[in-house]
Amino acid sequence: MKEISRISTDNGSIYIKRLCKHFSHKVPASFSENEGNVEFPYGDCIMTSDDNQLTFVITADSEENLSNVKSVLISHLEKFSRDEELTVEWHKQD
Repeated sequence: MKEISRISTDNGSIYIKRLCKHFSHKVPASFSENEGNVEFPYGDCIMTSDDNQLTFVITADSEENLSNVKSVLISHLEKFSRDEELTVEWHKQD
């Protein structure tokens, strides 16, 4: 199962760095300037950014696990983006 979210922001690379650094204390995570990868026990997230967009692509083996990945990502993104109101909408991918 796979879902994607494209979030409008000029700070995508900053959020990737913050999220991956934070998650790396508990799970495997890596990042570069505009890309990040986090391996949660219940699913994975690939993050990419460009000048005005942050993209999350998440995969998991069940709806419940997909929901867990989304929940963790969104709660942490909200903490790290306090000064910016972000809209996150998920879309199923084949």
